[in-house]
Amino acid sequence: MPSLRLGLLVFLLIFTIPPGWCQPSFNADDMGVYIRDWLVCGPFPNQSPRVGSVSLEDYRSEGFDKDFLAPLGGESNVDPIVGDSFTDPSTGRTYEWKELQSEDDLISFENYFEENDHVDAYAFTHIRSPDEKRVILSVGSNDGIRVFLNGELVHSHLILRWLGKDTDYVPVTLRKGTNRLLIKVDESGGDWGFSARFLDYEKTLQSIRGNIETHSKLRVVTRGDHLAVFFGEPYKIETLNPGALVQVDALNEKGDLVARLSGRCGKVIRFPLSSFEEGPVRFKARFPLGDGTFVESERGHYVGVLP
Repeated sequence: MPSLRLGLLVFLLIFTIPPGWCQPSFNADDMGVYIRDWLVCGPFPNQSPRVGSVSLEDYRSEGFDKDFLAPLGGESNVDPIVGDSFTDPSTGRTYEWKELQSEDDLISFENYFEENDHVDAYAFTHIRSPDEKRVILSVGSNDGIRVFLNGELVHSHLILRWLGKDTDYVPVTLRKGTNRLLIKVDESGGDWGFSARFLDYEKTLQSIRGNIETHSKLRVVTRGDHLAVFFGEPYKIETLNPGALVQVDALNEKGDLVARLSGRCGKVIRFPLSSFEEGPVRFKARFPLGDGTFVESERGHYVGVLP
């Protein structure tokens, strides 16, 4: 009789566990808490150039844009559970979705995967939201990162950088109920991983406005045949006005306009050196904050050899 009862208990446990039991999930109300439980899949070979062989501005990655999950219906459609697997027809290699429960806020692919140079990998989880709401998905990565929410590509940042937290702010809308979150992390060499958490939308925007000078710094660097100009950091100040461009004017010593270009915040804006005579140049940046106001910043630079 005891063995019969035990068998009945096992039967009930097996057939009453909800279908999503082997998928990690995260409560969207846990604002500010880093997501530590994921399903991961990889590593996939990435024929990216070695660091140092190209400039950071010109870095490209073959695997960054490649959909390695095509055999499963593509990056936009995956909804894996633990143990799901597929074979890459081009290599014959089999990949399996495995559970990763991190003890740290930074998810280390470097320690999880044996192959960890010139590769890509994915992380997946469900986000449970009691209602539809606008939030900030705050991510960090080493190196590049692509983010899919409910099948939509909401963030794509090809970059070589150190692994950190909260380096990119991504405004997104969570649906009521279950949301599918897929993160792809590109790796050239060295450390490899990512971090992710949700932040309150309005509080994050207020924080950016309250530290607007920090987020609107202007940098100018001479690089080869051009001046590289950067306004702010990528995916921070533009959260106040997504998609807006910063306008940068270059003025000569007399205050005359020499050149005017526009570009993305935190991304390089290239002014050809041939546009300038030797001497001091003043750069002025102007970015619309989305509420009818602008933030402005200036930076001086000397073209040529300092006397």
